[in-house]
Amino acid sequence: MSYDYHSGMVRDQSVFAVVNGLPVKLNQNTGSFASIHKLYKDTINAILDVIFEDIPKITSFELVSESLMKSTVLDNGSIEITEGAVTISGTKITGDGNDVVLRFSENYSELYLCGVIQTVKVSSTGGSTYYDENFDYCTTIDAMKSAEDILKSKPASLRYDTIGISFVDMIYRKR
Repeated sequence: MSYDYHSGMVRDQSVFAVVNGLPVKLNQNTGSFASIHKLYKDTINAILDVIFEDIPKITSFELVSESLMKSTVLDNGSIEITEGAVTISGTKITGDGNDVVLRFSENYSELYLCGVIQTVKVSSTGGSTYYDENFDYCTTIDAMKSAEDILKSKPASLRYDTIGISFVDMIYRKR
């Protein structure tokens, strides 16, 4: 079975205040994140197009066997094909040595690769405030864990005020 990239869709969004160095979940429509999250939902495919100008884009997946999957990646105009061992359990796909979140739709007509857009409201030691955005492939679909991971990796010179997490399904359709 082969699956080609079709589009993206925002699946879930969360907002966390940072209180005493820990994330505390808020209503997702809180403050400035209400408009940021609406923008992500309304324009996710345009946002993904911009993201994939800077990072490699997985254009397709091929399930060669029940235990082997190939992925085709477009990186700065060159195509790379990689193979990896996988385990399929129902609709969930796990890879040996690869902890990205992949799953099939219920009828196996689509394959979903999870991405996460992390938006952090930051205050620097100089007092300026700005938003720092980052995209990565999901290693978890737990928004709290994702927010905790962001706080663990933050530079000591920055103070994080609020964290927005948007989980995005990149949809691959069966050929």
